Amino acid sequence: MKILFVRVSCQKEEDLWPSLQARGFQQVIICGNPKLKTNYKLVGDILYLKCRDGYDALPEKMISAFNALLDIEKFKDIDRFLKLDSDNKVRSSCKVD
Repeated sequence: MKILFVRVSCQKEEDLWPSLQARGFQQVIICGNPKLKTNYKLVGDILYLKCRDGYDALPEKMISAFNALLDIEKFKDIDRFLKLDSDNKVRSSCKVD
C-alpha cells in the first residue's frame, strides 16, 4: 500500500511550510490560488490549486486537490490519500510504504 499525505494549508501559512515538509514519507502541501492560469501547479511538494484559499473553501480545495492528484503522473502509484491539517503530526507508525 502506498500512501500520500495531503497536508491542507493556505498562503497565510507559507512561512510554516519548511517545518511542515515531509521527513521520511511522501507528502504534498496544498494551497489555493484562484489566480492560477491552470487548474493546478506542483512546485516541489507544494501543490497550488486554482480555487479559493480560505477555510470556508475547504470542500472546493479538497475536490481540486484530489482531481489534481489523480491527474499528476508522479502520483499514479498512490493507493491511498491521508488528509492532514497543518497542526497534525505524523507518528512513525503511520509511515507505510
